[in-house]
Amino acid sequence: MTLADILALQDQKGDSHSLQEIRGCEIQEDNSARGLWHFCYDGELFLSYNPKTNEWTVAKSSAQTQAMEIKKSWEADGFQSQDYRARVQGELCGRLRRYRKSWMGFMDRAVPPAVNVTLSQASGGMVNLTCWAFGFSPRNISVTWRQAEEPLSQDAQQSGAVLPDGNGTYQTWVAIRIPQGEEQRFMCHVGQSGNRTAHPVLSGKAVVQQSGWAISLAVVGIIIIAVTVCVVCYIRRRQNQLQRAQSVSLQPQHQMASTDLNGTEQLGFQSLLSARVH
Repeated sequence: MTLADILALQDQKGDSHSLQEIRGCEIQEDNSARGLWHFCYDGELFLSYNPKTNEWTVAKSSAQTQAMEIKKSWEADGFQSQDYRARVQGELCGRLRRYRKSWMGFMDRAVPPAVNVTLSQASGGMVNLTCWAFGFSPRNISVTWRQAEEPLSQDAQQSGAVLPDGNGTYQTWVAIRIPQGEEQRFMCHVGQSGNRTAHPVLSGKAVVQQSGWAISLAVVGIIIIAVTVCVVCYIRRRQNQLQRAQSVSLQPQHQMASTDLNGTEQLGFQSLLSARVH
């Protein structure tokens, strides 16, 4: 309806125009709310509502004349001011406050981490031990390796950053490289919100971790082998079909030659030769 009112004030007919309405709410640092209400005509700011003065502000644009006329009609009936207080200050700001309250409660909750210790083979008779902590909140956490209950120096450990998981929780990891066979002397210690847990290295054979290039080359090799097998099978099948077709086409002439030895075999051969020429 607003767009139709604007077009009615213009002399040009049949052109294509657009009207965008933007409503929003901002929560300030002092917990006060400020509502936003803008209209944009053909991509340009058209009108903005000022809740302090209860008036519309006309922006400088190519349709500034039409904006002045719309402003007069809106301020005359006072409906826009009531609509602002109800839908912007009331509905939007109220929803934002409730969302912010529930989100802060979600962020403030304490979630213990899930811990996983992995063992991978390294070069030169060494192995890599990695302690993974994930799904925890808040982000303050301590993950360290200890040898015989003695904490290792920071230089002996490689630590990852504490990164968000995208669902309000966080993840991180700490890795060390030690001689193979000494895994049971090391233990990962995780501390969060005063709670500490110890996680030993599970005994077992080290898992050889392949790089992404090795995995990609292996997949490509499998695909090439599969395609080659399919092509060979198709060629053999096609050859068998051609051999059966040739044997079937020659069998009736062979039977004719065996039944009549007084020239039928020669006629049959001439017929087949003639067919090939055509």
